[in-house]
Amino acid sequence: MLQSNVAKGRRFQLVLIKPSHYDDDGYVIRWWRAMTPSNSLAAVYGIAADCLERQVLGPDVAIDIQVIDETNTRRGANAPPSP
Repeated sequence: MLQSNVAKGRRFQLVLIKPSHYDDDGYVIRWWRAMTPSNSLAAVYGIAADCLERQVLGPDVAIDIQVIDETNTRRGANAPPSP
């Protein structure tokens, strides 16, 4: 999670979520190595990080950015399949 260093003031929390995709049997499709078909999550994160760095919401507004990419979750080799 990327956070700004503003001690006091307002806080803007941005949560970016790339949702899971499901196969025909209803199981979550996950890749061990992330080869995703689009980079939209990375592009939006880059824009948000730039806004954080430039303090576009003002110097007294802290911006917290949390990214969740459900399609690229690393699992152990012996983990059971997702329900």
